[in-house]
Amino acid sequence: MMFRRRRSRILFLWLAVVGAASTAAVPQGDSARRGSAQILDEAGFDYSEPHDERINAAVRAVLRSDPGGMRLEVFVSAVGPYVEPVPGYEWRAGANIITARELESLVAKRRLHGEARRPAGGRTGGTDVRIGESARLPTRRLRLDGSIDYHALTPEPHLLGLRLESTFAGEGTHIAEWRVDGEVRLRITVEAKDGRSHIVSVEGPPPSDEPSIAAGSEHGTAITSAWYQSGREDSNAAPPLPAGFDIAEWERRDLEARWVLLSLRLDGEPREVLWDWFDLLASRKEFELLELAALYGPAWEWRSAAAERLQGAGAPQWMRVALWHYCGAVKRSSHDKSASRAMFLHRGTGAEVLAWLQAHPDTPVELIRAAKASTKVAAGVPSPDASKFLPPHAPAAVFAHLDAPSSLEELGERISVEPGKVYLHQVLRAIDGFAQITCTDESTHEKLALLIRHPHEKVRQRAFLAYCSLDPARIPHDALRKVVADENATASDREAALFAYSYGRSPQVVLDLFAISTQCGHPAWKAAISRLCERRDDFTLGKLEALRAAADLPAACADFLDLELPVLRASVEKWRKRRIDQSPPETYEMLHLLATAELAKSPLFEELKPWTFATIRRHFPSYAMRDRLNAILAGATPPKSLRADKPAAERMRAYVREIFE
Repeated sequence: MMFRRRRSRILFLWLAVVGAASTAAVPQGDSARRGSAQILDEAGFDYSEPHDERINAAVRAVLRSDPGGMRLEVFVSAVGPYVEPVPGYEWRAGANIITARELESLVAKRRLHGEARRPAGGRTGGTDVRIGESARLPTRRLRLDGSIDYHALTPEPHLLGLRLESTFAGEGTHIAEWRVDGEVRLRITVEAKDGRSHIVSVEGPPPSDEPSIAAGSEHGTAITSAWYQSGREDSNAAPPLPAGFDIAEWERRDLEARWVLLSLRLDGEPREVLWDWFDLLASRKEFELLELAALYGPAWEWRSAAAERLQGAGAPQWMRVALWHYCGAVKRSSHDKSASRAMFLHRGTGAEVLAWLQAHPDTPVELIRAAKASTKVAAGVPSPDASKFLPPHAPAAVFAHLDAPSSLEELGERISVEPGKVYLHQVLRAIDGFAQITCTDESTHEKLALLIRHPHEKVRQRAFLAYCSLDPARIPHDALRKVVADENATASDREAALFAYSYGRSPQVVLDLFAISTQCGHPAWKAAISRLCERRDDFTLGKLEALRAAADLPAACADFLDLELPVLRASVEKWRKRRIDQSPPETYEMLHLLATAELAKSPLFEELKPWTFATIRRHFPSYAMRDRLNAILAGATPPKSLRADKPAAERMRAYVREIFE
């Protein structure tokens, strides 16, 4: 199997990124060959990991005629209209940064292997992997002055997609199977019979209790990181000094002052700059500073890079950091969870890892089980001494600075902190760590709720934005809604509170976003528009295009809409192209929103009702659609976060009866 790389190029418009979802994996020069082959069948698939319900990749399979039989082309993309982002206000719907990093890792570490076979065994053809475009992904970014950049880009390009190819010869049933680290991640069944060929099924990874890592194999270390480090060939070479690094100035600073300087120097820098700094810190054995980066880093690259440097150096902190990441990744991403889990199975450290895990009773059982499976310890050999490694972190200690006093110091140009004082950067750092890792207990959530009323504006803003990364059930809807509506609150508070509020699951959130979208002077207007443009339906597009066409719309608002609307148009275009038998997965949410609009006497109701009915009726050929509607009639309960109250549920059943008439 070959990996073929095309030249990366930067895409500066979000429209280009979303529009590339179905073509990002197609190398240049292939269009003629592909265009000459007849399309026999095609199918789409929303890809989710077994331990992550979010759709984190878009998969499109195309079956074509081929001189030797058939050719299956599978486009796996980190972007697409239904791809859900990593939790957090920074990430835009329609792209998943972790999937992009995972694709880079598959290529860089040769972790992806394909097979074309018969159901009973026996190879029937070949497989190939072709690498698609790279692009800087759109993101929102909090500037150092506290303002939000709505149209930022990641510092470096990321791989958008791969194209997997399988060829088949002869009639009958064929299977294309793709494995990552030995585990099946994608299986497509194709059948050729009586001169006709079609795709029978497209399947993702089978459900399991826990991802397995082959004991004693290369797969135990292959997924410790999703970095694409092809340019860093000699890991044993002395790390270069970062540009402008002044050793004398650095050594005058204490730990906290070094953290502040590091944060300023690395803000918005690409990964290569971050690696240079963290390599330097590891070579200087500045393990405390690396541990701060691993626990509180504002970006995934910080936390992962710091954790691996600690592990590579055998630092006393590395195992407790890996355990912290493992616990915190459970609710965020299966990729993060697998990566942190793999750190414990790192080559040559199995006996020490097992001894450390067994020494701490609160260690997850599955980690001990995996460590035992990957460690060969001869009978009678005593366990090694693991006391040199520090004990696990306690959430109360990690998040101690969430207990922020009303008065905070700012470090400024000082080179050290004063004992007994709490500094602004320490509180902001604790909030960042809480939002990103979330190894928390109930008392920690209570502390965050207090911080949205803290006297310092930057603390309030960061606390509001932290809610965007948490479980929607944790979002205090009523409190946030009051802040958004409070004309005496600061503009920063109202904007950040609207972001936090918008990540709630209540349909009232959508109605409020539409209401604010008509108030161009509202401090949270940009946030409302930005979030609405992630809804991907043509009702929203119609409302915002009508707003853009208004003659009295201020120029600044028109300019902002001109940047945002291409995102929505690209997503809606793909949404409209769904096959009739592919029913909208958000049927329950559509009817719940309609019921809420009617009960709240929203002016949207009169427009929303015919659109909702027409959209649902368009998908009547789908058995899945009828099953969803019948479930609503029968009173079946959806997930708790989506559940309608009794009045809304009654209205929803009335709508279903009306739709069936």
